[in-house]
Amino acid sequence: MGSKAVLKAVTEYIEENIEYKVTLERLSENVGFSEGYIKKLFSSAFGMTVSDYIRKRKLSLSAEKLLKTDLRISDISEEYGFEFPQSYINAFKREFGITPYRWKLAPSELELTEKIDTEQIMELSDGVILPKKVILPKLLLCGVKHTLGFDESHKKAPEAALEFWNGKRKSISDIKENGVYYGLTEGYDAVCRQSKYYCTVSVLRKNRGFENIYAGGGKYIKFTYIGEHSYSLLSTETARSMYCAVDEYFKNHSIKSADSYFERVDTNKCTDDFCVMEWYIKY
Repeated sequence: MGSKAVLKAVTEYIEENIEYKVTLERLSENVGFSEGYIKKLFSSAFGMTVSDYIRKRKLSLSAEKLLKTDLRISDISEEYGFEFPQSYINAFKREFGITPYRWKLAPSELELTEKIDTEQIMELSDGVILPKKVILPKLLLCGVKHTLGFDESHKKAPEAALEFWNGKRKSISDIKENGVYYGLTEGYDAVCRQSKYYCTVSVLRKNRGFENIYAGGGKYIKFTYIGEHSYSLLSTETARSMYCAVDEYFKNHSIKSADSYFERVDTNKCTDDFCVMEWYIKY
């Protein structure tokens, strides 16, 4: 079962059993993967823990019941698996900023959590990619610059990244995010078919003797790649398939992408058999 199938099975099980007490143990038994793997995969894919998603779904569905039925708050609390009515009331207020009783008396707009759409997940041979629109603040990056031909970038970029990470990175001071790599591509020359590629880390202030460059500061589409391998084993074939998947996304959504983009790898989240890479493309 691939990552997309696991995520689909997890979300389907949660939805089918939302009125009961859904635990990681039961999810693990149902899906056939360890609790640790499910936690890691789910949070990497969707940016929230399994338990947070379950809670948000329960509260969102309960709000619909409050609005459309005459059920008592205690009945709804019991229906969605809260041990005590007060536990439900407290959770509702933390999520929406108002108690269920006051909201039922005077309903106002609430931001609900819908069921996760796993169809948005793009599947690759050794992983998955999930797109999401975000706004990024400006980042100061510090590292080394390479000039890579378009046809060789799939191979040369990962090689340059590993060389930097295991070498010159260690000489950079005032690093803002320990264990996080940034690879920035920009300045595509259509005539020479080559771009500038910066192997960097995020820093608090500029470092002498290195390239210092800014990234971010605008609207991006973040493509989160999750693979079942070490980040150091990101293959040329995988990189090429990622390019193709991202290109297909932009074509299907009629969005024009910019020449400038960067990848982010938090090595703290990666293991020998699990890799997360975020690819930010400005639009």
